[in-house]
Amino acid sequence: MKGLMIKDFLTLKKSIATMLLMNAFFLAFAYAGGDPSYAVSMTAIMFSMLTLTSMSYDQMTKWDRYALSMPVSRKEVVISKYLLAILLSTASVLLSFTASFLLILPKSDMSAQELMLVAYSVFIISLVYISIVLPSIYKFGVERTRIISIGVLALPMVFILLLSKSGVQMPGEEQLLFALKCSPLPVLLIVGCSFFTSLRIYNNAEF
Repeated sequence: MKGLMIKDFLTLKKSIATMLLMNAFFLAFAYAGGDPSYAVSMTAIMFSMLTLTSMSYDQMTKWDRYALSMPVSRKEVVISKYLLAILLSTASVLLSFTASFLLILPKSDMSAQELMLVAYSVFIISLVYISIVLPSIYKFGVERTRIISIGVLALPMVFILLLSKSGVQMPGEEQLLFALKCSPLPVLLIVGCSFFTSLRIYNNAEF
Protein backbone atom coordinates (compact mmCIF):
# COMPACT_ATOMS: atom_id res chain seq x y z
CA MET A 1 0.00 0.00 0.00
CA LYS A 2 2.76 2.44 0.95
CA GLY A 3 4.59 1.64 -2.29
CA LEU A 4 1.46 2.37 -4.34
CA MET A 5 1.06 5.74 -2.66
CA ILE A 6 4.72 6.66 -3.19
CA LYS A 7 4.41 5.69 -6.86
CA ASP A 8 1.40 7.96 -7.32
CA PHE A 9 3.06 10.95 -5.67
CA LEU A 10 6.24 10.48 -7.70
CA THR A 11 4.14 10.25 -10.87
CA LEU A 12 2.32 13.46 -9.95
CA LYS A 13 5.40 15.37 -8.81
CA LYS A 14 5.53 17.65 -11.86
CA SER A 15 1.75 18.01 -11.99
CA ILE A 16 1.61 19.04 -8.32
CA ALA A 17 4.34 21.63 -8.93
CA THR A 18 2.34 23.01 -11.87
CA MET A 19 -0.82 23.11 -9.77
CA LEU A 20 0.98 25.01 -7.01
CA LEU A 21 2.09 27.64 -9.52
CA MET A 22 -1.44 27.92 -10.91
CA ASN A 23 -2.88 28.25 -7.44
CA ALA A 24 -0.37 30.97 -6.61
CA PHE A 25 -2.06 32.86 -9.46
CA PHE A 26 -5.51 32.13 -8.02
CA LEU A 27 -4.30 33.33 -4.64
CA ALA A 28 -2.99 36.58 -6.15
CA PHE A 29 -6.29 37.07 -8.01
CA ALA A 30 -8.25 36.44 -4.80
CA TYR A 31 -5.97 38.83 -2.91
CA ALA A 32 -6.59 41.57 -5.47
CA GLY A 33 -10.34 41.03 -5.20
CA GLY A 34 -10.33 40.56 -1.43
CA ASP A 35 -12.20 37.25 -1.76
CA PRO A 36 -10.56 34.42 0.26
CA SER A 37 -13.33 31.96 -0.66
CA TYR A 38 -12.25 32.08 -4.31
CA ALA A 39 -8.73 30.85 -3.52
CA VAL A 40 -10.02 27.99 -1.36
CA SER A 41 -12.58 26.85 -3.96
CA MET A 42 -10.29 26.95 -6.99
CA THR A 43 -7.40 25.22 -5.21
CA ALA A 44 -9.59 22.33 -4.05
CA ILE A 45 -11.13 21.87 -7.52
CA MET A 46 -7.75 21.85 -9.27
CA PHE A 47 -6.15 19.40 -6.84
CA SER A 48 -9.16 17.06 -6.95
CA MET A 49 -8.54 16.64 -10.67
CA LEU A 50 -5.03 15.31 -10.06
CA THR A 51 -6.47 11.87 -9.34
CA LEU A 52 -7.67 11.75 -12.96
CA THR A 53 -4.13 12.62 -14.04
CA SER A 54 -2.70 9.79 -11.96
CA MET A 55 -5.12 7.24 -13.40
CA SER A 56 -4.52 8.56 -16.92
CA TYR A 57 -0.81 7.79 -16.51
CA ASP A 58 -1.71 4.34 -15.20
CA GLN A 59 -3.87 3.58 -18.23
CA MET A 60 -1.29 4.84 -20.72
CA THR A 61 1.49 2.72 -19.20
CA LYS A 62 -0.78 -0.29 -18.51
CA TRP A 63 0.25 -0.01 -14.87
CA ASP A 64 -2.63 -2.12 -13.52
CA ARG A 65 -1.49 -5.19 -15.44
CA TYR A 66 2.00 -4.80 -13.98
CA ALA A 67 0.77 -3.99 -10.44
CA LEU A 68 -1.45 -7.07 -10.29
CA SER A 69 1.50 -9.28 -11.19
CA MET A 70 3.05 -8.24 -7.86
CA PRO A 71 1.85 -9.26 -4.39
CA VAL A 72 -0.75 -6.49 -4.38
CA SER A 73 -4.47 -7.16 -4.19
CA ARG A 74 -7.05 -5.38 -6.31
CA LYS A 75 -8.59 -4.01 -3.13
CA GLU A 76 -5.28 -2.38 -2.17
CA VAL A 77 -5.01 -0.77 -5.61
CA VAL A 78 -8.48 0.78 -5.28
CA ILE A 79 -7.87 1.87 -1.68
CA SER A 80 -4.64 3.60 -2.71
CA LYS A 81 -6.52 5.72 -5.28
CA TYR A 82 -9.14 6.77 -2.75
CA LEU A 83 -6.46 7.62 -0.21
CA LEU A 84 -4.60 9.62 -2.84
CA ALA A 85 -7.72 11.59 -3.75
CA ILE A 86 -8.67 12.26 -0.11
CA LEU A 87 -5.11 13.30 0.82
CA LEU A 88 -4.90 15.68 -2.14
CA SER A 89 -8.27 17.24 -1.29
CA THR A 90 -7.40 17.58 2.40
CA ALA A 91 -3.96 19.08 1.72
CA SER A 92 -5.30 21.53 -0.87
CA VAL A 93 -8.08 22.80 1.42
CA LEU A 94 -5.73 23.17 4.39
CA LEU A 95 -3.07 24.89 2.28
CA SER A 96 -5.46 27.30 0.59
CA PHE A 97 -7.30 28.00 3.86
CA THR A 98 -4.05 28.85 5.65
CA ALA A 99 -2.84 31.11 2.82
CA SER A 100 -6.23 32.83 2.57
CA PHE A 101 -6.48 33.23 6.34
CA LEU A 102 -3.04 34.86 6.59
CA LEU A 103 -2.96 36.93 3.40
CA ILE A 104 -6.49 37.72 2.22
CA LEU A 105 -8.82 37.54 5.22
CA PRO A 106 -7.38 40.64 6.97
CA LYS A 107 -8.36 42.83 4.00
CA SER A 108 -11.76 41.24 3.31
CA ASP A 109 -15.20 41.61 4.88
CA MET A 110 -15.40 37.87 5.56
CA SER A 111 -14.99 36.57 9.11
CA ALA A 112 -12.70 33.69 10.10
CA GLN A 113 -15.78 31.56 10.91
CA GLU A 114 -17.24 32.18 7.46
CA LEU A 115 -13.95 31.22 5.81
CA MET A 116 -13.87 28.01 7.85
CA LEU A 117 -17.40 27.19 6.69
CA VAL A 118 -16.40 27.81 3.08
CA ALA A 119 -13.34 25.57 3.46
CA TYR A 120 -15.41 22.80 5.05
CA SER A 121 -18.10 23.09 2.36
CA VAL A 122 -15.48 22.90 -0.39
CA PHE A 123 -13.93 19.84 1.25
CA ILE A 124 -17.31 18.10 1.39
CA ILE A 125 -17.97 18.95 -2.26
CA SER A 126 -14.54 17.61 -3.25
CA LEU A 127 -15.28 14.29 -1.49
CA VAL A 128 -18.59 13.96 -3.31
CA TYR A 129 -16.84 14.84 -6.58
CA ILE A 130 -14.23 12.11 -5.94
CA SER A 131 -16.98 9.64 -5.10
CA ILE A 132 -18.61 10.18 -8.50
CA VAL A 133 -15.45 10.42 -10.60
CA LEU A 134 -13.50 7.37 -9.38
CA PRO A 135 -16.17 4.73 -10.15
CA SER A 136 -16.70 6.46 -13.51
CA ILE A 137 -13.00 6.08 -14.33
CA TYR A 138 -13.04 2.38 -13.48
CA LYS A 139 -16.19 1.88 -15.55
CA PHE A 140 -15.72 4.18 -18.56
CA GLY A 141 -12.02 5.10 -18.58
CA VAL A 142 -10.28 8.42 -18.01
CA GLU A 143 -11.17 10.20 -21.27
CA ARG A 144 -14.94 9.68 -21.00
CA THR A 145 -14.80 10.55 -17.32
CA ARG A 146 -13.25 13.94 -18.10
CA ILE A 147 -16.57 14.87 -19.72
CA ILE A 148 -18.49 13.44 -16.77
CA SER A 149 -16.31 15.39 -14.33
CA ILE A 150 -17.08 18.66 -16.11
CA GLY A 151 -20.78 17.86 -15.85
CA VAL A 152 -20.43 17.01 -12.15
CA LEU A 153 -18.97 20.48 -11.53
CA ALA A 154 -21.12 22.47 -13.96
CA LEU A 155 -24.63 20.99 -13.53
CA PRO A 156 -25.07 21.90 -9.83
CA MET A 157 -23.97 25.48 -10.58
CA VAL A 158 -26.41 25.74 -13.49
CA PHE A 159 -29.18 24.20 -11.38
CA ILE A 160 -28.65 26.68 -8.53
CA LEU A 161 -28.49 29.58 -11.00
CA LEU A 162 -31.76 28.53 -12.63
CA LEU A 163 -33.46 28.19 -9.25
CA SER A 164 -32.31 31.63 -8.16
CA LYS A 165 -33.48 33.16 -11.47
CA SER A 166 -36.87 31.44 -11.27
CA GLY A 167 -37.70 33.09 -7.96
CA VAL A 168 -37.44 29.95 -5.82
CA GLN A 169 -36.46 30.86 -2.29
CA MET A 170 -32.93 29.69 -1.61
CA PRO A 171 -31.94 28.10 1.74
CA GLY A 172 -31.05 30.58 4.43
CA GLU A 173 -27.92 30.64 6.54
CA GLU A 174 -29.49 28.57 9.32
CA GLN A 175 -30.58 25.86 6.90
CA LEU A 176 -27.11 25.73 5.32
CA LEU A 177 -25.42 25.50 8.71
CA PHE A 178 -27.76 22.69 9.73
CA ALA A 179 -27.01 20.84 6.49
CA LEU A 180 -23.26 21.18 7.06
CA LYS A 181 -23.58 19.90 10.64
CA CYS A 182 -25.47 16.84 9.37
CA SER A 183 -23.13 16.25 6.40
CA PRO A 184 -20.39 13.96 7.84
CA LEU A 185 -22.48 10.77 7.99
CA PRO A 186 -24.09 11.14 4.52
CA VAL A 187 -20.71 11.98 3.00
CA LEU A 188 -19.10 8.94 4.64
CA LEU A 189 -21.90 6.79 3.23
CA ILE A 190 -21.41 8.30 -0.23
CA VAL A 191 -17.64 7.67 -0.13
CA GLY A 192 -18.20 4.14 1.18
CA CYS A 193 -20.73 3.29 -1.54
CA SER A 194 -18.39 4.79 -4.13
CA PHE A 195 -15.48 2.68 -2.90
CA PHE A 196 -17.39 -0.60 -2.99
CA THR A 197 -18.77 0.26 -6.44
CA SER A 198 -15.25 0.94 -7.71
CA LEU A 199 -13.96 -2.27 -6.11
CA ARG A 200 -16.71 -4.35 -7.73
CA ILE A 201 -15.97 -2.85 -11.15
CA TYR A 202 -12.22 -3.28 -10.71
CA ASN A 203 -12.58 -6.90 -9.56
CA ASN A 204 -14.46 -7.71 -12.75
CA ALA A 205 -12.04 -5.85 -15.03
CA GLU A 206 -9.56 -7.63 -17.29
CA PHE A 207 -6.12 -6.19 -17.96
